[in-house]
Amino acid sequence: MKIVAGLGNPGKEYEETRHNIGFEVLDILLDRFNAQFSKKSKFYGEAAEARVGEEKVVLLKPHTFMNNSGRAIYAVLSWYGCEASDLVVVLDDSSISVGNIRVRQNGSSAGHKGLKSIIDCLGTQDFPRVRVGIGSSSDMVNHVLNRFSRKTKAAMHEAMIAAADAVEIIIKKSVETAMNEFNTKEDNIQGGAS
Repeated sequence: MKIVAGLGNPGKEYEETRHNIGFEVLDILLDRFNAQFSKKSKFYGEAAEARVGEEKVVLLKPHTFMNNSGRAIYAVLSWYGCEASDLVVVLDDSSISVGNIRVRQNGSSAGHKGLKSIIDCLGTQDFPRVRVGIGSSSDMVNHVLNRFSRKTKAAMHEAMIAAADAVEIIIKKSVETAMNEFNTKEDNIQGGAS
């Protein structure tokens, strides 16, 4: 069984912002898996169950806001009796250029507060993550809460589809297979972090 958590902030004002990439990738997966989100107070968010081949998959959008994502993820892992290694986290990453993705088996939060919350709540960094590049800025607070320009929106849509593909490969095959498939690609999207 896999738990796939997309990180973001709930509410209309945060829709399509850089920090909500995880939510958008989960929406793509929801369509692919023909599943439907419903509010789950015990998980502090929205969840959907699906079957991917022989694997049961739970998609989770925490509604705890980014900096408290770990609370929701801890709750869903506990409910289903899953280990951290059964988790796949999808998130934005300002250290990766716009439109690129990276798959990691584990690692530190690298300053991402949502990831730090998960590591703190689970007591481990040993869980896979799919990181989607959003580029960086001197004003990171505004950067992550702003939307993409028209110039980079198409590239970001492609990156979100690639991130969804990476999650599917992790579920169906392995993290290593997804890393080999996606970590060698560098598209060098024009337009930087606009």
